[in-house]
This record gives sequence, structure tokens and C-alpha cells, in this order.
Amino acid sequence: GVVDAIETADTIVIAPSNPPSSIWPILAIDGIDDAVRGRSHRVAVSPLFSGAALKGPASEVMAGVGLSPGTQGVLEAYRGLIDHLFIDDSDAQDTVLGGAFEVAVHPADTRLSGVDNGVSFASKLLETAMR
Repeated sequence: GVVDAIETADTIVIAPSNPPSSIWPILAIDGIDDAVRGRSHRVAVSPLFSGAALKGPASEVMAGVGLSPGTQGVLEAYRGLIDHLFIDDSDAQDTVLGGAFEVAVHPADTRLSGVDNGVSFASKLLETAMR
């Protein structure tokens, strides 16, 4: 099942989605959170660009559950769950925030416009996460 797949994965990647409304419900399924926390090489991609969502209510939902704005809030949402966080280049000044969470924060072009950028980003993400 899903837990078995997580427990045998080389890398866990959390897609750029709204943490409280999209990712937390998945983690609430019996065994999922523990399986992810039990792995190494855990990476998430921030859903924010210049501190805000391109579309959807991510910023508002995060604020509504008491998370800080921007990258700080994403790090709070994934506290203890990830080793690496990829943020958009537009938020590159936020790389310093990772230290307090023991998370390496990496700026990159996370907009994934076009096939080449998606492939390039995925390669960079996996290479970084496997270190």
C-alpha cells in the first residue's frame, strides 16, 4: 500500500501545494505521517512565489491556521517533516530561515514553465535531496 511505498522510497517529495488544506489531510491518514517522518531524503516544494500563491487560497489558509506568512509559514507547516525545502528564486532571501528548522532551503525556478524547466528542476531536486 501507500505506507509501504513511502517506507521503501529513496526520496519523499511533497509537491507545491497548500500545506493545511492539501498536504495535512494526507498526513492525517493512519500511518502516513509516521512513515514520512521515518524516512530520510524528504523534500518539499513551496507553493509560494514572492511570498504568496500564484492562484488559490494558500496564503489565506496558512494565515487562518496561525502560520506565519511566506516561507516561514511553509517551514512551520512542515516542522520536523522535511530535510530540504525548495523555494522560488523570487523568495531567495528566505534561505536563511531554514536554520531554525534544521531544513536546507534552496532557491530555484519553481514555476516549471515548459518541459525543459520541469525536467531540469526535478533533476536538481533529486540530486540535492539525495545528498
